[in-house]
Amino acid sequence: MRSIRRILVSIKDPASGPTAAVKKAAQLARLTGARLELFHAITTPIYLDSCIYCDWSPTDAKRDAVRRRAEELERIAQSLSPRGRQRPLSIGVHATWDYPSYAAVVRRAQAVRADLVVADRHAGRHLARTVMHFADWELLRLCPAAVLLVGQESEYRHPAVLTAVDPSHQWEKPARLDDRILSLGAMISTALHGRLHAVHAYEAIPLGIYPNEIVDPSLYQEVADRRRTTATAQFKRAMRGTGIHPSRQYLVDAPAALAIAKVAKDIHANIVVLGAVSRSGLNRLIIGSTAEMLLDRLNCDLLIVKPARFRTRIARAQAGARIVPALPPIMM
Repeated sequence: MRSIRRILVSIKDPASGPTAAVKKAAQLARLTGARLELFHAITTPIYLDSCIYCDWSPTDAKRDAVRRRAEELERIAQSLSPRGRQRPLSIGVHATWDYPSYAAVVRRAQAVRADLVVADRHAGRHLARTVMHFADWELLRLCPAAVLLVGQESEYRHPAVLTAVDPSHQWEKPARLDDRILSLGAMISTALHGRLHAVHAYEAIPLGIYPNEIVDPSLYQEVADRRRTTATAQFKRAMRGTGIHPSRQYLVDAPAALAIAKVAKDIHANIVVLGAVSRSGLNRLIIGSTAEMLLDRLNCDLLIVKPARFRTRIARAQAGARIVPALPPIMM
C-alpha cells in the first residue's frame, strides 16, 4: 500500500472548533508529511419562504453559508499552528453544499485523491443498523479510501495498533486485503511510534452446527482440532515478514466481532485496523458485517481498509443545495 500523502478530515460542525478527529489527523499529517484538508458539507435545506421577508435570494444564501463555514474552518486550521519543534502543516479548507453528508465526504475524497479520511464517530448506539442508513456506517461502506473513525479523545502516544486479518478469506474477502491491512497498520504504528499487534478469529465448530446425541462427540472434537490446525498454519503464513512478535499475535476461537473486541480490550488498543467489503441487498442483511458490529463494541478508533480494486457507487457529481418550498409546520 502506498504512503499516506493526502488526509481529508470530515468536520460535522465547524463552529465547535477542533475535535479529536481534527487533532489526530493533524498529528498523523505532521508525522507522515501528508497534506491535510478540513472539509465540511452543508446539508441544511434552504426554505424559499424564508427568503420572502429579506433581500437575499437562494443564491445569496448559499454563497453566504459557504463563506461563513469556510471562515470557521480557517479558524480551526489556524489553531493547528505548530508549537515548539512541531513540523509545519500543509493544510487547506473546503466547504460546499452537498448531501447526504457521507456521500459528500466520499465525493470530496475522490476529488482530492485522499489516501485517508478521518471523521469523528457519531454519538450513541447504531441501532437498527441493517435498516437505517447511518452516516458512520455508510461512510465506512462506500468510501474507497481508508477511513479512520475516531472514538477516543486523547491524542496518540505510542498507541497499540491491532490489525485484524482473515487469511481464510471468509465471506469472499479478497486475498490481498490482509496485505493492505497489515501494510497500513504498520505504516500508522511506525509513524506514531506505537506497537503493532495482529488477531485472527476462526470458529472451531462452524456457526449453526451443534452436538447432539446421534453424532459421536469425538467427531466434533476431530473437526475442531482440524480447523484449529488449519487456522494456525494460515495465520503463521500471514505473519511471515510482518515483524510482529509472536507475543503480539492472537489466534482466537470465536466469531470475528467478539474476538476482535476482546483482544482490543485486553491489549488496550488505541486503533483497530479492519478490512471491509461492501455488500448490498439481502446478502448483506443476512450475513451482516464485522465492521458494522464493531461500531458499538469498540471504545477505541476504528480504521477501515478497502480492497485495491474497490469502486464506490457514489456518483461524482455534487447534489448541491436542497431547495425546499416551505418551512415545515410547527407541531403544537
